[in-house]
Amino acid sequence: MSLSEHLLVYVSLILGIAVARNLAGLAHLMVYRDRVRFDGIFLAWGIFFFFVPAADWWDLMHWPPFDYVYIWDYFWLLIRPMLLFLICALLFTGLSDQVEIDLRAHFERLRPWMFSLGAVYTLLSVVGENLYETLRAGEPFSAISDSARIDMGTSILITVLLIAGALTRNRVFHTLLFPVIILLFALLFILGE
Repeated sequence: MSLSEHLLVYVSLILGIAVARNLAGLAHLMVYRDRVRFDGIFLAWGIFFFFVPAADWWDLMHWPPFDYVYIWDYFWLLIRPMLLFLICALLFTGLSDQVEIDLRAHFERLRPWMFSLGAVYTLLSVVGENLYETLRAGEPFSAISDSARIDMGTSILITVLLIAGALTRNRVFHTLLFPVIILLFALLFILGE
């Protein structure tokens, strides 16, 4: 097995476990639906964080093969999938212990962590990746393409919105935040293709 295949398999395992964890949590809610007080905002973000690891996984197919990786590159490649796993694990942790499952209260408990980790993930995904690749190649910041700059600007906007989501409890804000984040992530995905 080549080094790039090894890394891709390792990252795929982390992302696959994140997706499986998320699906298992949704299945748990379906099985115990008579004990669940559903919350639309929680369910929307739960479904969203099924698609983010899946999109990251899709992105793996576009990685070029490589023969050598420095240890820091190795950690760089692993940190984003690990952040996604943590978010997916947070979404459904502790729900099975409750007699009555209140998803609104659960969302309020995990909101600061979920959005903070999401902000770090987003910042590392595009801004960090573009800066890291440019600096690693020994090129100046001005060598970053215009499309990469748009990606970075969009990512910074998403990061700021997620930090605001971590800091506010306002339900109206969270109701509006979801479609805005979906549109911005769709823009990143379209520009990245």
